Amino acid sequence: MYHSFPDTFYNRVLEVLLSNIDNIEEDENPESILTNTLELLAHFLQLHKGRILLWDTNTSHLVVKYSYGLSHADINNAKYEVCEGITGNILDTGKPVFINDISEEPGFLSKITHKELDSSPLSYIAVPICYQNMIMGVLAVECKHQEDGDMEENSHALKLVAEMFAKIIHTYSLCDFSLE
Repeated sequence: MYHSFPDTFYNRVLEVLLSNIDNIEEDENPESILTNTLELLAHFLQLHKGRILLWDTNTSHLVVKYSYGLSHADINNAKYEVCEGITGNILDTGKPVFINDISEEPGFLSKITHKELDSSPLSYIAVPICYQNMIMGVLAVECKHQEDGDMEENSHALKLVAEMFAKIIHTYSLCDFSLE
């Protein structure tokens, strides 16, 4: 489950992230663990506008339930049907998506306000949140355009964090997604 990164910086960052998540048993507010971890991703790995989108059976949409760095307007606009855009497609396929430059991706819907960071193109990384082979949602972030190696390391970190998020979401029934 826990893989090692070749770079010791990533090892330290991952330890901080996972220790934050491992404190869930001591914390009475699991939602704060989710948002605090998104904040740590932004500060340590420069993975901005972190969002956890979960399936909402009432609206039949994938919606932002937890985030860091998004405006209320962004949260309200970021609703996806299954297979809608890049994010909605992840819910359908269960496959992670790595886009080096969102401005060159025609399938990217831009439901969230995007501003280039330091005039660099924006990259997008999104991974499924799965529990017992059921896809409950999507973990997505934005970052400066990255070299392929950086993108791979960051996506690997997100996959590990998504696994921990899935356990928290399931354990504390934070999603109305049925696992039947």
